Amino acid sequence: MITNTLPIIDTIETSPQDVLPGEHSFTCNVESSDGDGDDILVSYEWTIDGNPQQETSNTLSGNFDLGMLIVCSATPSDGKENGNMVSDDTTIVNTKPVERPAQRGLGT
Repeated sequence: MITNTLPIIDTIETSPQDVLPGEHSFTCNVESSDGDGDDILVSYEWTIDGNPQQETSNTLSGNFDLGMLIVCSATPSDGKENGNMVSDDTTIVNTKPVERPAQRGLGT
């Protein structure tokens, strides 16, 4: 009896990590494998703060606000069965405040 080995996601990484608010493109970098040597098709799902996005490629672009949690989930398929979904995330962060020297008014 021939059995199928499920494809797996070996590694997943969303990049860039920990970016500032603004316009960005995030990429979900995935490496997958299949014990049978079958070709693997990876499907992608993106969420922002738990809300599903329409994007189904490995890239999500847009304008992102402070504190948003961006999650990429990837599911491998060998055409026979789907493997387990694996996810990675990144957060839109704030910059550290910059201390500026006090300015003296003119004539003081």
